[in-house]
Amino acid sequence: MSFLIHNDKLVNSSEHEILLNRGFLFGDGFFETIRIYDSMPLWLNLHEERIEMTLEKLKMKKSPFLAKSQLSKLLWDILEANKVDNGRLRLNVFRDSEGYYLPKSHDTSLLISAEQLSKPLYELNHDGLFMGLSEEVELPQNFMSSLKTYGRLNQVLASIEAKERGFNDLFVKNTAGNIAEATSSNVIVIHGNLAITPPMSEGAIFGVMRSVVLNNLRKLGLDHKIRPITSGDLLHADEIWLTNSVRGIQWVAGYKDKRFFCNLAKKMSLILQQSVM
Repeated sequence: MSFLIHNDKLVNSSEHEILLNRGFLFGDGFFETIRIYDSMPLWLNLHEERIEMTLEKLKMKKSPFLAKSQLSKLLWDILEANKVDNGRLRLNVFRDSEGYYLPKSHDTSLLISAEQLSKPLYELNHDGLFMGLSEEVELPQNFMSSLKTYGRLNQVLASIEAKERGFNDLFVKNTAGNIAEATSSNVIVIHGNLAITPPMSEGAIFGVMRSVVLNNLRKLGLDHKIRPITSGDLLHADEIWLTNSVRGIQWVAGYKDKRFFCNLAKKMSLILQQSVM
């Protein structure tokens, strides 16, 4: 029998086994957050595609629990057990192996949690967000930034900075000085009939809701372009949207001295609601 000290208590390590996995010790894992509406996981096919991509890029084996038929059953079981019909799921996938930096195998384990939410599905924020630009955090421009890995300290620190500076959220730059994303959302800039969003190579997360929104832009008569976004693009925008798989769209009301509209954001939010009801 072996022991751990947790704060000031000596505890049996076998009772705290989850604290000894590689996800906790090395950040060797990733997570997936899925919106639930009427007891159904939304955009599950897109989430499954992102899981497959992440497993491949992180050189992890696909657990049998992540097979489509098995995963669907597990999601239903956790929703039923927690009585969640309007909420979110979080899937945690970590490399389940001995070893230090070099793992002895690439097998994976799965941990799923479910949480009920009080807000209605994809309700557009009534008051627009007032945004700043992070002065403390920069995102690297590599494939790791586009994955939802456990190591999200950049986003944590940017969120703390936003609160300390009195902003609702912050735009986060990459090392080239371009806008990569917000603290927990992709960024879409609307200018005229064009929607602009950064490519993943800019350090932006590979967002599920970003993909959903881009696929629905034609319904608003908008074209889209994937290219780097500068601070100047923000100041010349008509609207700025933040997209997130749990919240849908949030609209930005102000950045520096510029104020923005939300007419198209309202219409897109309605499109998202209608597409799942």
